[in-house]
Amino acid sequence: SLLSRVSALRTLLQLVSMARVPASIAIFLASLAVVTSRPVAGSRTLVILQSSSLKTSHSAFFAALEARGHDVTFELATGNKAALEEHEERLYDHLVLFAPHAEEFGSSKLSAKAISHFVDAGGNVLLAADAGLSELMRDVAAEFGVEFDEDSSARVIDHFNFDAKDTGEHSRIVADGFTAEEALLPKMEAPVLFEGAAFTAMEEDTLLQPILSGSPTAYNAKPASSLKTTPSAVGKAAVLVGAVQGRNNARMVITGSLKMLSNEFFSSPVERTSSGGKGQVLPKSGNEVFASEISKWVFQERSVLRWQNAKYVSKGKDGEGKIEEGGVLRIKDEVEYSLEIAEWNGESWVPFQGDDVQVSMVMLDPYQRRTMKHDGKGLFSVQFGVPHVWGVYSFIVDYRKQGYSYIHSVLQTSVRPYHNNEYERYIPAAFPYYMSAVAMMAGLFIFVGLFMYHEESPKVKQE
Repeated sequence: SLLSRVSALRTLLQLVSMARVPASIAIFLASLAVVTSRPVAGSRTLVILQSSSLKTSHSAFFAALEARGHDVTFELATGNKAALEEHEERLYDHLVLFAPHAEEFGSSKLSAKAISHFVDAGGNVLLAADAGLSELMRDVAAEFGVEFDEDSSARVIDHFNFDAKDTGEHSRIVADGFTAEEALLPKMEAPVLFEGAAFTAMEEDTLLQPILSGSPTAYNAKPASSLKTTPSAVGKAAVLVGAVQGRNNARMVITGSLKMLSNEFFSSPVERTSSGGKGQVLPKSGNEVFASEISKWVFQERSVLRWQNAKYVSKGKDGEGKIEEGGVLRIKDEVEYSLEIAEWNGESWVPFQGDDVQVSMVMLDPYQRRTMKHDGKGLFSVQFGVPHVWGVYSFIVDYRKQGYSYIHSVLQTSVRPYHNNEYERYIPAAFPYYMSAVAMMAGLFIFVGLFMYHEESPKVKQE
């Protein structure tokens, strides 16, 4: 935590002063103490703001990013200096969009298509929307498969789960519909305050993963107005915060409330209230923890996987033959496939502990598909028989678990038939045919012997 790092810094400075270390070395050691690690996907972060006042109203969020090693650059949406790429090279690793009402970007190098291209190149995006969302931000959200209500004044309303500080519209809601996937969001102890708009996934989109959903009594509509049609989002279908992970492992998080990331909501107490009276009271909301966790996920500071050392070992027939690593396999032999998988925990790579990693042996179609077991140290392995069909195969690990970065490993090999001198001399399954051949030959010898040496008696001849 930040407090523990500050304490470690204070202790280090005391030791440095006692040892009379030069100032330049002291500053270097102090920087290592404060920032123990940097984001594995890079630390260059561009923040686009609606107005400069957001630097003050959301200072706790930005301070947390810098404490985790991000190099934050602030630009106004109306400014003309912001650019994500130059000469087809990314200038930043992450993008934070805190400009829900911006009608256009001041920079010609920043647009919805430029942001989409930034994601295609591997960049990560955190988009904070709000009620009254501009057409520009709707276009940006649409690039991620997210659709907001056509009525820009619509916001989330919940008459049974609103905060005591609500102004009467029941739009400052208390939300606790968190996802059960801990890879996306660890277990939350307190609900969060939310004030903004909900969104839904486009029909053709399948990559959106809800992180925070509305309660069964929540709906998205214009406050203080009668409902003449069905709201665009109702109940759990109203996504308040969602995540999208591209097939290139680029990540995007969209939240319908800019205010939920503010200092006010970070420190505000929660007093859940309904139309029937007051309910649960908590001294502090879970917004700060929630914002920290979703920003860690979207900026690839956790739930990131990597693989290495994919290999296979031929163990001969029945697993008792000569062990050979790599090379050409033989039909019906035993083969052991292994792969190392590590997970980034924010500071270092640690062994991954998944129990559902599978490997397929494929030649056009999978001939074998097995679940691998791990040794607790990140090594996954499985042993199985080589298919009876010879040809060119691929060992494929295509691991796509919700919340984790994708793993795709392909290792090619060849499978040959038996050589002429490798077949068994006698095949046990053919013993009935062997016995029938022996019985036929024995019968032939008996018949020939009887035919040649058998002589009729004289009495039979006279008759």
